[in-house]
Amino acid sequence: MWYMYSLFGAMLFLPVLKLMVKHFSEAENKFILVVGFLFLCVIPMIEFWIGKNFYIEFPMNCVYCYYMLIGYWIDKGWLRIKTWIASTGAVISVILLILEAWLRVEYNRDIALSANFSPIMFLWAFCIYNIMLNRIGNDKEYKPATERIIEFLSKHSFGVYIVHMFWINVLYKLIKFNPFTHNAVLSMLGLWVVTVVASVVTTMILKRIPLVKKIV
Repeated sequence: MWYMYSLFGAMLFLPVLKLMVKHFSEAENKFILVVGFLFLCVIPMIEFWIGKNFYIEFPMNCVYCYYMLIGYWIDKGWLRIKTWIASTGAVISVILLILEAWLRVEYNRDIALSANFSPIMFLWAFCIYNIMLNRIGNDKEYKPATERIIEFLSKHSFGVYIVHMFWINVLYKLIKFNPFTHNAVLSMLGLWVVTVVASVVTTMILKRIPLVKKIV
């Protein structure tokens, strides 16, 4: 549950983010975005690869605050990209993450592409959010199918976050399934599908329990 503490810190930082986007000039906001990406995504990745720390940190050292800031500007249209470009970026991200899983299994090499600070994970989140907002439209009039998907994800995502580790532990410790001893691509995709589906179903059941539904 480590992310809960990070989320709490990010929420406390919201007033600062609000001041930044409202009172900084366009040039200053662009500077924050560029420098933030450099120090919160690129440099941590380089430090991981070379095994050394530069000891130079951006004052906003929580990458989740940066995700929130990027999401704000995507929503406002400033960082909006076309759907086909976002889809291409999302596909490239998935291919690279699959490559990372293969390298980990075949050569026991961890290149941290799936880490929270990874530029690849940032690219994935950036592209997916653009795709979703493009489907909604600038006028916020949801298309019926997209509206149902977004509403479902919104209602169940927190519950899935809470219970997904339960099902991962069931697969790893109870069933003794280790994806790294099988085909890397199929095992990781299979693990992801099973965990997501099981977590969604569990969350749907928990939402029917009177007291629990207020939490999840």
